Amino acid sequence: MTVTIEILNDTALGFLKNLEQLQVIRMIKPESKKLTKKKKFVATSIDTRGFKFNRDEANER
Repeated sequence: MTVTIEILNDTALGFLKNLEQLQVIRMIKPESKKLTKKKKFVATSIDTRGFKFNRDEANER
């Protein structure tokens, strides 16, 4: 069974370490998450002036 807890002080951490020494629990360090920069979306635009849409040509595809 896996339980995730947040340790709020050193007393609780010491208690858990004692339980681990008694082989009652096993503490596993969480994997460190790599900090990634948030990707910012930059809008793009396409110049469609002079473009003629041909519905029949589009339907052929």
